[in-house]
Amino acid sequence: MNGDYLVYDTDPAEKGKLGQIIELQNESWERNIVADSLEELIQNEINNLKSATPQHFDFIINQHT
Repeated sequence: MNGDYLVYDTDPAEKGKLGQIIELQNESWERNIVADSLEELIQNEINNLKSATPQHFDFIINQHT
């Protein structure tokens, strides 16, 4: 939403995990691990969509109503 990126980590740090998904923040270049794998990321998003309040999709939903 703010120009941040999700990246697939092919060269993790010593404590990281190959294939982890990292959010790379556009303005600060801060890196946060959001999932241990692409499969986990997708499953988390499916769970968010099935929840009663998928608030992080409001910016998409509100554009089309």
